[in-house]
Formats: sequence, C-alpha cells, structure tokens
Amino acid sequence: MIKTSIIFMVFALAFIPIAFIPSWQKFETHVFLFIWSGAALFSSFHIFSFLEYTKKTIRIRQPLNSLYHALVSLLLVFAIISTLLLWLVNEGEYFFGAELDRIELINGEQLIIYHNYCFIPDSACECDDYYSLIYLKNSYLPIMHLKGKPKFYAGEIDIVDDAIIVNPSNICSQDEKEKMTLQL
Repeated sequence: MIKTSIIFMVFALAFIPIAFIPSWQKFETHVFLFIWSGAALFSSFHIFSFLEYTKKTIRIRQPLNSLYHALVSLLLVFAIISTLLLWLVNEGEYFFGAELDRIELINGEQLIIYHNYCFIPDSACECDDYYSLIYLKNSYLPIMHLKGKPKFYAGEIDIVDDAIIVNPSNICSQDEKEKMTLQL
C-alpha cells in the first residue's frame, strides 16, 4: 500500500506545474483532486494497518520496525499536506495572478495572453510589477508552454520567420518604445 500511495503522490506532484489551456483548467482541478484523494486514501490505509500492527506486536518488542512504520506514516501525512498546500498555492496564481486577456490565432499558432495588472488602488501603470504572460498552445495536448514574460502589457503580436514579435499595448504610455522578440 505504501508503494501505491507513493505512486499517487508522484503523479500528483508531477501534475501541479502543467499549465492547461483556459477551457481545461476546471478539469485539471478535478483530476488533481482525484489523484490526491487516492494518495490520501492509500496513506490512511497504511497508517491504520500500522496501528493494527503495533497493537499486535507490542508484546514482541520490535522497536526498530515500529519506529520505521511510524516515520513512514509521519512522512506520508507530511507529503499529503504539503502536496495539497503546494497545489493551493499554484491555484492561487490562477485567482490572484495574471488574468486571461485574449486568445489569438496567428499563422496557425494559438497564443494565449495573460495580463498581471497592478493591485487596487493603483491604476494599470502605477506599480512596478505589471507584466504579460505569453503562452503557446501545444499542437496535440490541451496544455500551454510559456514563451515569454514581457515587462509591459502585450498589444499587437506578429509571427515572422519563427519569431514572435510582441509590441506593447496602448494601456501604458511609458511602454511605447519597448518591444520583445521571442523564439517560436
């Protein structure tokens, strides 16, 4: 059971950093919670079997074996809680991070643009940490690959000779001279 729990935990940890396209983000949440629930379920089976094991072997006095099972149980509980917290932080980026601005189809490539606006009460350009995120949709899977993070709001985007040329939008006047070129 412990191996099954570890396998579920590895899948849950591998699933966290994958950026799904906006229409699949709800599905991502359900799949992660299913995988995490499997890890929690098999871990709880291990912990309960450990408790039954210690009740039976307390008379025999096997302290190293009991210590091993206790440490494994504590590590499983820690791993399950930390995986859930890591996922919640990752989900927090969706809620408090960059907002979906638009999805563009240019020369057969689907680009997904997010803007991270200034926090209220600042206006769109008053803070120092506004930016855009430019993702490229995978051709075969419903996932995105981060292509760039310009330090300005992305405006007009062109694809020329396998390069993505990002011009600033007209939201902030101080960004007019900036331009960014990304490899496709």
